[in-house]
Amino acid sequence: MKFINLIKNLIRRYFEHEVGQSGGAIAYFSLLSVFPFIIYTNTLLTYINVSEARFIAFISSLLPPEIAEFLDIYIADIAVSHTPGILFVSIFATFYSTSRVVRSFEHSISRAYDIPDRRGFFRGVVTSVLFTLCLVTTVIASIILTTVGENLVMYVLSFRNVPLPSPRHIILFKWLFTGIIMFLAVSSFYYYMPAKKVSYKSILPGTITSMIGLSGFSVIFNLYIRFAAGFSVIYSSIGAVFLLVFWLYFAGVILVMGAEINSAFAEIKNLSGKTS
Repeated sequence: MKFINLIKNLIRRYFEHEVGQSGGAIAYFSLLSVFPFIIYTNTLLTYINVSEARFIAFISSLLPPEIAEFLDIYIADIAVSHTPGILFVSIFATFYSTSRVVRSFEHSISRAYDIPDRRGFFRGVVTSVLFTLCLVTTVIASIILTTVGENLVMYVLSFRNVPLPSPRHIILFKWLFTGIIMFLAVSSFYYYMPAKKVSYKSILPGTITSMIGLSGFSVIFNLYIRFAAGFSVIYSSIGAVFLLVFWLYFAGVILVMGAEINSAFAEIKNLSGKTS
């Protein structure tokens, strides 16, 4: 009975808090930030001698294969044709569009908790820039740590005359590491972005649900693309952009619903505390 009431509460929240519109705003600004973010990050990686292949492998581990393949081609093109002028433009576009994603997510979380977001314009800009810097740093650190960790494991095993791990185990390690990074990133959003103080324990239900939802949606999304009849008609660059927008929209909705789940559980806890 409690589970059914929770589902009804979440459905009500979805429509009252306009989660679909929030997901659309997040998807729109995310699309604007994807390509300049790739240019900016890929350029930074070249300065610290991290190969383009490592960046492509990282992108491929996060996105559905069809979208990742489209972005891989884009990364390969900009790796040989980027100029300083494009880099400066990409820096501005990255910070502007990504900060808009952060602000949209902040408003959605404040609405989920039914509290006004009284953070001023300056504080909002500073928060957005800090989260943007953290996002760029997280991506670069993840690629470096994955590379260093893989090489370190190989070196230690070879030094001790232990059989090297199979490619399947290496892929499993990368998935596990990427999952941990994503969990920390998503939980940090739910923990720091509400315009009220929340405990880390209280944001775990939404974080776990969002992680499961994103993984499940990506699997279903892949299966649909692979087996849907007639998809080859739109399977082109335009089709790939459409798929990217579609994926970003539902990813945004899932992340916003994660905040709604956290708020719903906090509401249940408060009501049970008052009645006891």
